Amino acid sequence: MFNLTSSPMAKMPILEVVKQTGGNGLASPPFEWVPEFFGVFGWQQVEAGVEALVIEGEVIQKTRFQLDPLTWLGRRQTARRVLLRPEPLDNLAARALTTDQLDLTITLSISFTVSDPVKVATMQAPLKGLINAINGVTAEHIRLHTLEALVADDGTLRAALCERLAAATTIREGFQIIEVLKALPSGDERLIEMARQKRLEASRSDLVDLEGRNRVKQSEYDDQIARQAMKRYNEQANADHARTREQEQAVLQAANFQAVMKTLGKLAANDNITPTDLLSVLTTFAGNNAPPRLSAPAEATPLTDEDTENTP
Repeated sequence: MFNLTSSPMAKMPILEVVKQTGGNGLASPPFEWVPEFFGVFGWQQVEAGVEALVIEGEVIQKTRFQLDPLTWLGRRQTARRVLLRPEPLDNLAARALTTDQLDLTITLSISFTVSDPVKVATMQAPLKGLINAINGVTAEHIRLHTLEALVADDGTLRAALCERLAAATTIREGFQIIEVLKALPSGDERLIEMARQKRLEASRSDLVDLEGRNRVKQSEYDDQIARQAMKRYNEQANADHARTREQEQAVLQAANFQAVMKTLGKLAANDNITPTDLLSVLTTFAGNNAPPRLSAPAEATPLTDEDTENTP
């Protein structure tokens, strides 16, 4: 609310003042602004983000202190209040022929804001101009697409129209398109339903193809994982087998060594066996420091007196 002047235009709610005679639907009728303190200075109270005050081409977006000493010289300033966040435009209708020469109408609901308060304040009918621009851009969009493409997906259509409307020069010079809230195609309902069903079947077919490709990929992944698991299993089995063989070989060598040492002990007890003979037997067993791999540990056979007599 404005409390700076006795003009009712400064005190009415913004949604009401723009509808007064002399207003244009987005801007209030022009009114003379006179500072309340000595006619020179005063506070301009503006609801930031909701409205703007345009005084002699200057935009005031929020409450601030205003000084105008020229009013003492008889100068009077003209102000207009501009609505920055109007209500959405609802049930706009754009009609045109699609690229396949089918009559189609798209019913729209548009959320928008005012981006240039000065321009809007100088326009005679800004809402009418904006609606005409929106319908024109939407009709052009219809002419550039087939019926099937336009009725396939409401979300896609709304996003495409929002992008096209936001980029249109006739719109963005004074307004900003926030969102296309609704975009409903209508016309020959039979053709529209056929196009939707065709698109739906195509989407289902694409989904089936995608699922099939995913199953093939999953099968390939599963096979690769199985091969890697088998490889790791074989490597582990081979390692376990090699370790078991080494353990068995160690046990076998230990048994052989015990047998040889037992035999050497018996030989050492024989008076006819010299240390040289014992060393010769031990060297033969050692095999140049490489213990022989025996198939099974053999229990050394005790030597008899006869064997001792025949020993050279």
